[in-house]
Amino acid sequence: NCSIIVNDLRGGQRHDKWLSLKNIKMGRLHMAITVAEVDPTVK
Repeated sequence: NCSIIVNDLRGGQRHDKWLSLKNIKMGRLHMAITVAEVDPTVK
């Protein structure tokens, strides 16, 4: 079970997360996450 708190990743910058895989001897999953802010006044 894995979860990432997206609210901690704001700011428009890239955040690299490495997640261990269950029942796998070697290797990790690499996730590059960028959270873009949306301007609510723009349609």
